Amino acid sequence: MYGGRRTEDMLFPPTGQKEAVRQIAESYNWARKPDLFRSYSPAKPHCYDKEIQEEAIKWFDKHLK
Repeated sequence: MYGGRRTEDMLFPPTGQKEAVRQIAESYNWARKPDLFRSYSPAKPHCYDKEIQEEAIKWFDKHLK
């Protein structure tokens, strides 16, 4: 389980995901921009499929244009 969700990502286990999210969130907090960070970890195997790419592009469009 990760964030209350089951994960199927065997390459990046829940403990590592949780720690990565913590460190990244801490960096955004340090930069005084906590609202710009959002963790997205769908319950699926390790991949960068269309769904995940679309989420990333939405973030880029919102915050980097």
